[in-house]
Amino acid sequence: MLIVFEGIDGSGKTTQAKILARRLNNQGLKASYSKEPTEGVIGRFIRQEVLANGQITDPRAVVLLYAADRSTHLNSVVFSDDVINIFDRFYYSSVAYQGALGVPIDYILKGKFLRAETRLSVPNGYRSHTRLKTIKSF
Repeated sequence: MLIVFEGIDGSGKTTQAKILARRLNNQGLKASYSKEPTEGVIGRFIRQEVLANGQITDPRAVVLLYAADRSTHLNSVVFSDDVINIFDRFYYSSVAYQGALGVPIDYILKGKFLRAETRLSVPNGYRSHTRLKTIKSF
């Protein structure tokens, strides 16, 4: 099973995803938490060079970087009936963020093999002024 938490920065998706994984594990279920970008080589590159430094400005190149990170992510995850995988962001974020930069959605979604069947997607959001307070507190 795959559960995905989506939302803008500061909306609480990481907190909620980790809480859910911990609670499921405490109840004796097998739950696994992971995030995108991942902690792998490509994910760290995205965080450092794209998100923090803005070194890669071509939105289509960013789509491909996320697709490469997602591919390694999906290959490292155990998909079985007895494991509940909880993702902090998934391809929906690529559609939202790179789509907002003008990349056609059909281009972003071409890598259909990079999407796992999601059983539940949890949009996480709350009022703008609360998000700003959360972000400013870091």
